[in-house]
This record gives sequence, structure tokens and C-alpha cells, in this order.
Amino acid sequence: MGILEELASRQTNRDRPFLIGAGTSLTFREVEVAARRDDSRVHDIEPGDVVAVVGDFDADSIALSLRLLDAGAVLMPLTSGTLPDHEYFFASGGAKWVIRGADVERRLPAGDAPVNPLISDLRHRNHPGIIFFSSGTTGRPKAILHDFRNFLARYAAPRPPLVTINFLLFDHAGGINTLLYTLFNSGVVVVPSERTPDAIAADIERHSVELLPATPTFLRMMLLAGLFDEDRYPSLRVITY
Repeated sequence: MGILEELASRQTNRDRPFLIGAGTSLTFREVEVAARRDDSRVHDIEPGDVVAVVGDFDADSIALSLRLLDAGAVLMPLTSGTLPDHEYFFASGGAKWVIRGADVERRLPAGDAPVNPLISDLRHRNHPGIIFFSSGTTGRPKAILHDFRNFLARYAAPRPPLVTINFLLFDHAGGINTLLYTLFNSGVVVVPSERTPDAIAADIERHSVELLPATPTFLRMMLLAGLFDEDRYPSLRVITY
């Protein structure tokens, strides 16, 4: 069973928005429709190819990512916010293709560059992969390759559906984890109006958020701003970092 089919089997209502935010909403049916339409961007991509997708948590980016992973590609999710580092990311992660919206760029012609042995191993096992970049305490961010089959293993057992604020971005392991947890468990992702302490606090209250994934630095900022009054968020059950 492909990833998209497995996700479809876990939905309780494909027409209910699983992603909401200021002026936006997205249903699983919209993602399905986007993923099943003919897409010339993926016609020449082969299993094991590293594909950088510059996107966000929208129907096209989510559908394209799921389609690439189902095809056995190695996904490198990126956002426009890290544009100055993209050339470094492409080179460090061995991107063969770069997709930005409707535009497709072939970076490495077939056979022109050696394939990383870790990626060769994934291709041999017919497993998709995903590459994230570390925040890096020293030097530049490091490319980290995951076998996506192992990445998915944590969602095998159904968990409680939660309303989760997606503080972390499309290019962050935590952001993708939040998205997948929500899709596999028929929860709801809240896109923050802004990623500031006051805005996150207001979004938690407005949408009755139950799960807040954030960074230790951001949690300290909220504490210093006095935004963690224990009676302010009756819905909030879990904070992860």
C-alpha cells in the first residue's frame, strides 16, 4: 500500500479541514485530488533521485511530496525563507532535481555524478528517503538522511487525534512530523498567524490547541513574556520540543 493510500484509509472525514489558519484551510480530499492529477514535473524522476521541493504546508507541496515518496524518491523539503542557503543545500544533499512551484530544474544529468552510498542503499532496498538539515551549533547545517519507511513506523499504531499548532516549518523534521501525525490520526493542524510569542498564545486560545511543538528558545521567550499562566490555556495538554 502506498503512503497516499494508507493515509486515505486512516481518514475519518476527507472533507473536513485538517489544516486551518488565518484565511486558509485544507482538506485531505484536496490533497488527494492534487496528488492524483497528471503532473509533468515528476515524469522523469526515478527511484533514488534526490528531489528538492521548495514549498510550504499547502495542497500542492503536500501532494507533490507524497507522490515523490510513493515513487521511491529522496525528498529534500525546503522553504523560500532559506533561499540564500539553497545552493549549499542542493550541493550538500546531492539534489538531482529542484521543484519550485511549476518550475523544474534538473541539476545533475544522469550518470554525471557519483551517488552517495547511503542513497544507493535506499535505492537498492526500494525505500524512499527524506533529507533534513541540522540547525548546526558549529559550522554550516549538515544534511541528515532518513529512511522514510522507518520515519513512518512511528505512525503505525493509531493515536489520539489532537489539535496541534504547526510552529515548525515545512523544511524541519518537527514540522513534517506534526503534519504526518495529524494526517495519520485525523487531527487538525493550526497554521500560526505569526511565529511570535503573543501570536502563538492567541492562536492557542482561539483554536483550543492541545499540542504545542516548539523549540526550547521559543518556549523560554514565552516564559519571559509571561504567557504561560496555568489557567490561560485549558485546552493545552502537551508541549514538545
